[in-house]
Amino acid sequence: MGDYRRLPAWTRALGLAHALCAALEGAGLKHAPETAAIRRAAVSVPSLVAEAHLESTREAGAVLRSALDRLDEIRALLGRDPFRSRLPEADRRALLSEVDQVSVEVRAAAAVDAAAPGEPI
Repeated sequence: MGDYRRLPAWTRALGLAHALCAALEGAGLKHAPETAAIRRAAVSVPSLVAEAHLESTREAGAVLRSALDRLDEIRALLGRDPFRSRLPEADRRALLSEVDQVSVEVRAAAAVDAAAPGEPI
């Protein structure tokens, strides 16, 4: 079983989590109560990708679907206040683009899992 930290989906998801947290801090939203859900969703994605990689059962696909659900949640939250109004538009667009790229990587990992269920992704 390989190291999950070498998976493109994991490294990209971790980068998204760091970028999101940095953007929230830069916009003065680090401790705002509204940020708890988006931060929780962002940090869960790399964790879910790693969990799916370590699964040796058919549960990996379900775990990756949960990661995609969290990415959808981040996308939706970035479209609402306070994120829409307080994050600089360029930062918000960059984060949305990165969410899309992480989604591509997670979907690729899910396709690998579907092709060889029970094998590490």
